[in-house]
Amino acid sequence: RRMFWDDRMLEIYGLTREEFGDHADDWHLRVLPEDAARDDERIADAIAQRTPIYQSTFRIRRPDGSIRHIEALGLVQR
Repeated sequence: RRMFWDDRMLEIYGLTREEFGDHADDWHLRVLPEDAARDDERIADAIAQRTPIYQSTFRIRRPDGSIRHIEALGLVQR
């Protein structure tokens, strides 16, 4: 459940690495609740099926309150 973010991701979210954290729960705090549950299922499926790539779209709320639409591509590491 540990996640690693690149600098561009932090810029999009409007947070520093320390503010963001490195756990899936930290990410959940930024994703709109109705999108987070669906995205959790996609991540769990990628891990269970040993799929190396995870892809999803969801919305986040930035610190200034604005909403951004995100298209994510992740690499599942074991």
